[in-house]
Amino acid sequence: MAEAHGSLRSRQGHMAAAGSSSADGAAPAEPSSPATKRSSPFLPTPLETLLLSVYPSILIFGTLFSVLSPETRGAPYDAARQSHVQAHAPSYFARKDNLFNVLFVKRGWLWITVAFLAFVATHPTFRRGRMAVRAGIRWALVTGWWILVTQWCFGPPLIDRGFRFTGGKCEVARDAVSAGTADQKELFTAAACRTAGGNWSGGHDISGHVFLLVLGSCFLVQEVLWVVLKAGQKLVGSGDDRAVVMGDGALKGAGVESYHTPAAHERHLGVGGRFALGVVGLSLWMLLMTAVYFHTYLGWQDTTRGLLLAEASHGSLQLYLEENHDTIPTFVRRKWCRQVIESVAYIHSHGVIHSDLRPDNILVNATTPESLDLWLCDFGGSTCEKLGLDGKHLPDPGFFDPNSEWVSTPATDIFSVGSILYAILTGHWPYRAPGPFKTAEETEIYDQRVEDLFKQRIFPDVEGLLESKIILGCWTSKYTSADNVLQALDLELKNTSECRVQTTDYKK
Repeated sequence: MAEAHGSLRSRQGHMAAAGSSSADGAAPAEPSSPATKRSSPFLPTPLETLLLSVYPSILIFGTLFSVLSPETRGAPYDAARQSHVQAHAPSYFARKDNLFNVLFVKRGWLWITVAFLAFVATHPTFRRGRMAVRAGIRWALVTGWWILVTQWCFGPPLIDRGFRFTGGKCEVARDAVSAGTADQKELFTAAACRTAGGNWSGGHDISGHVFLLVLGSCFLVQEVLWVVLKAGQKLVGSGDDRAVVMGDGALKGAGVESYHTPAAHERHLGVGGRFALGVVGLSLWMLLMTAVYFHTYLGWQDTTRGLLLAEASHGSLQLYLEENHDTIPTFVRRKWCRQVIESVAYIHSHGVIHSDLRPDNILVNATTPESLDLWLCDFGGSTCEKLGLDGKHLPDPGFFDPNSEWVSTPATDIFSVGSILYAILTGHWPYRAPGPFKTAEETEIYDQRVEDLFKQRIFPDVEGLLESKIILGCWTSKYTSADNVLQALDLELKNTSECRVQTTDYKK
């Protein structure tokens, strides 16, 4: 025992001597290997970046395939249901009733959870209680986020809240509303809308399936691969470029948080790991099928929500009226009134009914630096019998005649034109103060009020407005076509011009 102590003291003395020689000016020994370069703890490692890039690559490839493939592009698409017409689906995976969609995607988080539990229960890394508890906490956090986004967030989930915040609403089945069995203002969630027989319409609708497949598969990859890779790196001595911030602010490799030295068998996936990666693989495949057949972002089958249009140098008519109402000259307003009627008459001549006319769907563009003109946009809910299209959409309250049938006809657009002309000349919607709605409740109150008044044929006072007769004529079904409205407006403009000439001559 004494010899052992003496040996220890001699080693300590040798180390002290080495330290003193260094202090006396001797150059310290060079390190045997260069320091490992650490990645930022707040950014993905190169391997993580590579794996994460798989998701946008799949979505981009799927979108391009759906646009370029003749079979997919030529198949009829139901925009309201965000899927191809089931009787003419271009692929088995384009059908909503395919087994992979019904049994896997629709129950996606259950499969993610089962795969995670199978890996934790079978892999030797989690036999230590602390590791299993930490894994359970990570699962709970990710599951909580999935619930908040797609299921419930103190009421409607974040996806549904975002949809309504960006202008979306529930287009309730027409027979349900007319029969009084459904009330549009009560439908705040996609599930409630479907139950009432309606469809989400307008707004930005985030895909819940894409969110689930990406979040779930990414979570499983993080849980499975990193456990196996970390064990393999420690056994073969390879460096780990993942970094963590310690309590004292020091930046160190993630290996300092390891509680044990991995055994050789921990490098193997095991039954649970293989099952989890199988779920990941199927998730990626269904993500591709979703991008190809259900959610496309270009061109022929979706409205171009979110795209910046070149002919919108001054935004929407709604926004322009809110910001510049007091400075718009009278001759510009009258020009805009004619452009609105002319554009509606043009699309009607080609068999198209817009069915969602309001100032938000009209763009203000500087055709020349001195001329602001209006452009009609957003035909996502339009109807065209020649093309066999039915957008299954009706105008918002204030722009829709509640006494009419719940079908899109030319009269639907003509009534809306009256409200748009009113907005152009007054700066606000019928029976609404200027400015945007601040809450969903405020929107609902307005919708109910204007519908009740219009149903009683009580319209805003238009006395003193330039095109008062035209506006009332649109609201009271005086005109049988948009061409009739245009002819009436041109006649009124002509009479007004002649009246001005006669007044000028009289003054002279």
